[in-house]
Amino acid sequence: VSNETLDGLLLALTALYEQGRLTSVISKKGISTLLSAAFDGRIKNMETLAVYCLDRLCPFHTEGEMIPGKDVPPETAGVMIRRLAEFAGEKISYETQRDLGLLFTQNENAYAWRTPNGEIVSVAKIAYSDSRFADIHSVFTLEEMRNRGYAKALLTGMCERILEAEKIPMLYADRDYAPSNHMYRRLGFTEKA
Repeated sequence: VSNETLDGLLLALTALYEQGRLTSVISKKGISTLLSAAFDGRIKNMETLAVYCLDRLCPFHTEGEMIPGKDVPPETAGVMIRRLAEFAGEKISYETQRDLGLLFTQNENAYAWRTPNGEIVSVAKIAYSDSRFADIHSVFTLEEMRNRGYAKALLTGMCERILEAEKIPMLYADRDYAPSNHMYRRLGFTEKA
């Protein structure tokens, strides 16, 4: 990567970071270390992340249903995204919350788990997909609704769709956050890196 390209990348990432829209960078080791240093360690670099791929789905079901992001009220999606950012140690403005909530509802690869009483308790999206893999991203369940199987059920539904498209579900997880790592393993994900 040339210095010119790297300068342009840092400028673009700085703008996203200042808008509260960037909390992690996934890249080759040298670049992620450089970017983490450029942001004074406030952005997680690749060394703190575990890469998981689904080897065999161990389905989990609970009461409720997986719904597409378009069926989630934008205000609700925005609150979920703000709480996810806060959980990651970031603050976002009300305007950013509103904008990200609207983007979630317009994303055809965004999903949520809705309980039988209509409450949205868990969200996730497919960040990108190529001919082999689909990357699940931004998995989040409201703190007060955790340990009830909602994220597992949501991921089961998402993985079933990904597998039907003959792709391999994958995701990144914070190595230091044991609850999510445990859940991914129970669903059939295996750490690859």
